[in-house]
Amino acid sequence: MQLRIYTLLVIILLGLLPSSDVYAKSTSAKSATAEKIKAVYIYNFTRFVNWPEITFSESIPLNICVVGDDSVAKELAPIHNNTKGGFQIKVVNLSIKQPARDCHILYVGESVESQSDEILKSISGLPILTLSSKSDFIIDGGIIGFIQRGNTIRLEINRQVARGVQLSINAKLLEVATRIIDRGAES
Repeated sequence: MQLRIYTLLVIILLGLLPSSDVYAKSTSAKSATAEKIKAVYIYNFTRFVNWPEITFSESIPLNICVVGDDSVAKELAPIHNNTKGGFQIKVVNLSIKQPARDCHILYVGESVESQSDEILKSISGLPILTLSSKSDFIIDGGIIGFIQRGNTIRLEINRQVARGVQLSINAKLLEVATRIIDRGAES
């Protein structure tokens, strides 16, 4: 229960909840799960991360990809085909064998955590926001890690890797991170 209340308070206080009510019913304190909370964060990362201008065009949707976690993909399903910032959102549930090169956000789930190094290598240098709940994901080259400590979900961010793939992370998102790696230094 504390996980739900704490995380929802953080999201609400920072204005991270979407303006549409796609998640209004699914994120009540009574029904929130870790997967729902991650889905809300993932959806709202589109507001707090900037991709290079050449990443999108009118014919290229913003692709939110999930590999190795059907429950997070299921929680993201309500936003499939929504429009955000003038671009259509597509939620794609990938298998480990499918390439992730067309993703803009890639969540690496628990069932494929052991292959996260391979996945990160396959998209090296591409402007893809990589996310996972894997321990030390940001040390291994991922950009955002979801860390569950007790009853709370926290964020860890590797700003250095984000900059290396031309992604800019808004200061409001950095404020909620409990750990940030930037230019080799941790805070």
